[in-house]
Amino acid sequence: MNDVQRLQTELQGHNATILEIEKRYPDGIITKDEDFDALQVEVKAVEQKSIDYANLRERQEALKKAADAARAMGAQNVNLPSVNPDGDPTPQFQMEHKSFGELFIESGDFAARLKGGAFDGTSIQNFKFELGKSLLENAREMKGLEQKTAGALIHGGRSGFDDAADQPFSSVARRAGYVPLLYAERTFSELFRRTPITEEIYEFVKEKTFTNNADTIAEASSLSGTSGAKPVSDFDFEVTNVVVKDIAHYMVVTNRMLRQSNLRSLIDERLALGLDIKVESQVQSGNGTGNNLTGILADLGIQTRAMGADNIFNAIHKALTAVRVTALSVPNFIAMNPEDWEIVRLTRELESGGGGYLFGPPSSSGVMSLWGIPVTLAYGLTKGTALVGDSNQAEILDRQRTAITVGTINDYFIRNTQVILAEMALAFAIYRPAAFCIVSGLAADE
Repeated sequence: MNDVQRLQTELQGHNATILEIEKRYPDGIITKDEDFDALQVEVKAVEQKSIDYANLRERQEALKKAADAARAMGAQNVNLPSVNPDGDPTPQFQMEHKSFGELFIESGDFAARLKGGAFDGTSIQNFKFELGKSLLENAREMKGLEQKTAGALIHGGRSGFDDAADQPFSSVARRAGYVPLLYAERTFSELFRRTPITEEIYEFVKEKTFTNNADTIAEASSLSGTSGAKPVSDFDFEVTNVVVKDIAHYMVVTNRMLRQSNLRSLIDERLALGLDIKVESQVQSGNGTGNNLTGILADLGIQTRAMGADNIFNAIHKALTAVRVTALSVPNFIAMNPEDWEIVRLTRELESGGGGYLFGPPSSSGVMSLWGIPVTLAYGLTKGTALVGDSNQAEILDRQRTAITVGTINDYFIRNTQVILAEMALAFAIYRPAAFCIVSGLAADE
């Protein structure tokens, strides 16, 4: 078996493995980590060996042409040497965490479009790259963006990118990279599990009340009346639903910008990050009207407690008790504004302010917990407000994870300009609102 046949056989084997894995998940969502990892390895192998195969055939063709030319000039006994791809044709795989931008730039589809002239104005091409799905799905053709697009154009001569118009974004004299804008941590949405769904409307059942009349029973002394009769209990349920909402935004970019390495930061630090920031806000305090999700703080069924005459510690403990008693749930988080947590962290042993710090000396970070429950810093919570609850009683439902789309529409082609769009689709279900309790009026001088 020659080298070409060997590579063809190996490629067929990898493709067969990929198809076998994808057949197990007809909806396109791979739920098992081991299958997802195996798929990425196989796809990477196909990409690498396809390159090896193309290189091998190209070099063989070049040698054949050279041999034909030598024969035409009268050379005798011209034989083609055996040609192998550079290095070991069998790639070594090492899974690593990569950013959205790295995955996008290194995808085979991006490379093919770049080589085919997608960004130099010689052709109109649209393609899609979805994070969390197989590269086979990402390679499928997408429909171009159809509606008129407007927005600020990111180009080389724009203020903040260059000193003068028509200068490239990167130059020999300029330091590579930039100082990114900073945003608050997305900590609140991370409290809740994320589950993939395939529906646009997610329906579920809520338990409204449970009347428990279980009791001890006396021995029957008669076959009539209530003698020896067992008590009856009752459940009250309601069927409700949440609707999937789309979250998206885009940037308009010139082809020159797309050719720069800074495309990675454009995707990572603006588009994908922007979606995460919006999810954080919606899960916490979306008001449920229009295209907004209903966040925890806006659900009318959650409990509330005012701090009143209590101190912060007692008020939060009473809220934890309310979750346990009223909702029969086990609270597993306390969310606080960083400035409110600072009050707690700086509390000292004596009410007058003397003595050691209750949560550890200044030389240590201290324990981020109250009453044995972890504390999460939620930057979106209003100062003076804390939230306690059981995060198992709510869930983020992913209809579509983050997708990055690049396309050319309308007259953007003749302007060497394209649109980069980021979008996701999700819903947020709160199964037991009473499992969450707001603590308001936290005093600033405690």
